[in-house]
Amino acid sequence: MIVENFDAALAPEFKEYVSVLKLSEIDQITVDMKSVEFMDSSGIGALLFLNNQLPPDKRPLKLLNTAPHVVSLLELLRVHRMLKVEPSA
Repeated sequence: MIVENFDAALAPEFKEYVSVLKLSEIDQITVDMKSVEFMDSSGIGALLFLNNQLPPDKRPLKLLNTAPHVVSLLELLRVHRMLKVEPSA
């Protein structure tokens, strides 16, 4: 799934997709954020939902190639303390 806007329009579909995954059988989940230009609270909530669905030993969720303005938003809301956020180069 490649998206530019991770917002209220996408969050329900993302959560539905996540809820059918067999996360206990997955070693690591990484979300490539390189195409995300805009994120609202619903998008952040969807990422936290995914992180919370992971078994404790598979946390935190890793976000790769995160745009600087998205990193700033995650830091402002202190979400970077719950997820592993790697900025884009």
